[in-house]
Amino acid sequence: MPSASRRQSFRRRLAAAGLSAALASALPASAQTPEAAPPLTEPEARGAELARALMQAIDFRGYLVRELSGPEFAAAHGLDAQPGWETRLQAAAAAEVDAQAPLLELKAGRLFAMRFTARELDAVNAFLRQPGGQALLAYASGLAAGQAPPAPSGRARVEVDAFFATPEGKSFKTKAEHLDDLADQLKGEMMDTLAAGVVARFEDAANAGP
Repeated sequence: MPSASRRQSFRRRLAAAGLSAALASALPASAQTPEAAPPLTEPEARGAELARALMQAIDFRGYLVRELSGPEFAAAHGLDAQPGWETRLQAAAAAEVDAQAPLLELKAGRLFAMRFTARELDAVNAFLRQPGGQALLAYASGLAAGQAPPAPSGRARVEVDAFFATPEGKSFKTKAEHLDDLADQLKGEMMDTLAAGVVARFEDAANAGP
């Protein structure tokens, strides 16, 4: 089970990606075949579009690879007894995350579609394609990396303020401030999706030898 500090780190990263009030004020290899992605509904497709933009902005791929190749994961699955396990596990984690990337976006999109309305998702997706939205994503990227980036300014800030003054922007912002349960559910689903494939890839590499 993830430690409290790791859960908080994940929540902060998702909160940054979710464009919370703080922002407004300032992935087939032989080891495992990627799961088949069932068809998306229209709201889920909108959610997946949002998930893709947010995951790219906060380097969610890098976050997952670190989680799946760290000592806690290795110990939990008995992978840390072999010499050179660190390099092998990191390669396995990166390959599995990349192979399952479309499914991860789908899972995140479905959760976003359950939390936000289609109108809210349409509005935020359109906003994120504008200069103000791009500036806000860059700000989120800096926050997720533990930096203190400057808040959007000039025209970008005007667009940010205008979006969050709309009915859809206001409701999106309010919901995005309360993402703890969504963060836990999203991490749980993604780790469940990835863990077995990472272990299988690691074991295949170990059996293949140097």
